[in-house]
Amino acid sequence: NLASKLEQLPNLVSRAISVDEQAQIWKLRKVALGLLMARKGDSKPLPFIEDVGVPVESLGEFVRGLETIFKEHGTEGEFYAHASAGCLHVRPVVNLKTKQGVARMRAIASEVVHLANRFGGAMSGEHGDGLARSEWLEETFGKEVVAAFAELKHAADPKGILNPGKIINPPPMTENLRYGESYRAEAWVPILDFSSQNDLLGAIEVCNGSGVCRKDSGVMCPSFQATQEEMHSTRGRANLLRATMAGRTSTRENGWQQTKLALDLCLECKACKAECPSAVDMAKLKYEFLNEHYRSHSRPLRDYFFTNIEQIAKITAPIRPIINGLNRSAITRKVLERIIRISSHRELPQFSGTMIKPNQPTTADAIFLSDPYLRYTTPDLETKALGLLKTTGLKVYVLDVLGVGRPLISKGFLERAKRHAATLIAEIKQMDPKGALPVLGLEPSEIYTLKDEFPDFFPQDEYVRSLVKRAFMLEEYILRDRHCLESLRNMVKPKKMDDLLLHGHCYQKAQPPADDGLAIGQAATAQLLHELGWNVNVVDSGCCGMAGSFGYEQEHYELSMQIAELALFPAVRAKADSVQVVTPGLSCRSQLRDGLGEQSLHPVEIIANQLENSQANA
Repeated sequence: NLASKLEQLPNLVSRAISVDEQAQIWKLRKVALGLLMARKGDSKPLPFIEDVGVPVESLGEFVRGLETIFKEHGTEGEFYAHASAGCLHVRPVVNLKTKQGVARMRAIASEVVHLANRFGGAMSGEHGDGLARSEWLEETFGKEVVAAFAELKHAADPKGILNPGKIINPPPMTENLRYGESYRAEAWVPILDFSSQNDLLGAIEVCNGSGVCRKDSGVMCPSFQATQEEMHSTRGRANLLRATMAGRTSTRENGWQQTKLALDLCLECKACKAECPSAVDMAKLKYEFLNEHYRSHSRPLRDYFFTNIEQIAKITAPIRPIINGLNRSAITRKVLERIIRISSHRELPQFSGTMIKPNQPTTADAIFLSDPYLRYTTPDLETKALGLLKTTGLKVYVLDVLGVGRPLISKGFLERAKRHAATLIAEIKQMDPKGALPVLGLEPSEIYTLKDEFPDFFPQDEYVRSLVKRAFMLEEYILRDRHCLESLRNMVKPKKMDDLLLHGHCYQKAQPPADDGLAIGQAATAQLLHELGWNVNVVDSGCCGMAGSFGYEQEHYELSMQIAELALFPAVRAKADSVQVVTPGLSCRSQLRDGLGEQSLHPVEIIANQLENSQANA
């Protein structure tokens, strides 16, 4: 049978027996192109001979011939696709930004044509000829057949307007190159570190144009899913950035403004970083673009409002009830809409009494990271979280510095954000000089900004690298601390298996697997709630559409709601009245409140409330 035959194959062969194993193989196959094109540097695996087909019995000898050609030209090739049918996608690694690279591409193509002909093959086994391979058709089929192609084409298309240059009268393959020896691009000096992709230009050029971002499921790309406009896809933004940096727009300022328009609808969800096979990080590119843009352009006034919430809360503390009353007023919202373009459809956050900070322990088991919005708008949640940790026996040090500077980063205040990050790191280091304590938080955008952007601010800092490894969402940490988890299991006893509907924050969904193999992100939140006694259904949704300040901004309000209607709002409307909606993100909770009147809770609130009930009934 097949199983016994599989055992006879060498160990180099991967065996995919189960449905899950086979699904992983197919998933890898689908993202193969993006993974190949994510290669660092200007030399990339290029598709100019990628579709060669030969009789399958000659495939082995043909591949050895290809490898010989590549070796003679001082390069290598990437192989994948349909070996069983004799059709390979072969991509030689070439740098087309040099004259030598362009010449090497042409020489390799010519030699491969002759090699394929020798085995009775063809340069196009599956995908067609196009501009890359039409030049070689006459060598494969002969003049008579190609003349027949031309006669047929002329009969069907006498004016030559359909696919000009394809198959009939093709230009040399070295024309119409995206790069080529004359390609020049110039970028600014970035604040964030792009060395893993060579440089800032390398991070832009890693987009290979495969268009995985043009989809209608998952998280990437929420603005494209809502608008269906190419310029609002990850690929569209990357192409605009590339063209602008290379001076291929009518003027640099025109290209700059078009790029600004495209990036304006980027919600910075980071989904492209996780779902794009080439890991194009458009959020990071947007931070850098905004930072550079506002060196020479004036900023919207509201940027200062959203990035200085801590200072505003402190200044207005003596008249907090008056400020909150004004924030609830429809007149105030109309005035703010006119002056700083905050949508009047949104309810502004209500400032609450400052949390009474607990006594700081002289020695701690963990460090707690709060943020301005948590501290000044929902301090009860912070109090519940600290109380929950105290109940399990953990001694927690609460940082004085609030937040990681997330709003500063999202609006492109990168110099200020870097200074704030340095101040936060200094306080953590003073409390924990050996770098041994976990840093815990409640807001996904805060914890994952620390993990994602802090190494980009300080790429050579070993303490920051260790900090990234020990920064956790509270739910992630509890799953990793067996004592803490068992304590909660014993104390949190739901009377019945209540149903919860969980919507994860975009940053949670963008997380790679954890090094320790345990659940992370949305999966960790779902697992913890389940282990403590709840039935958890995870909403199959992407971005909620709020994305920090994005959904508050007047010109973005309608799109924000449109994105929410893609999956989240319909799922919440369809739930039973008894089902509680849970979401860790403050933005997501605000979106559900403003859009549906739904009072969703943070998962820590669910646990803490049940803990209080269990203790009260004990």
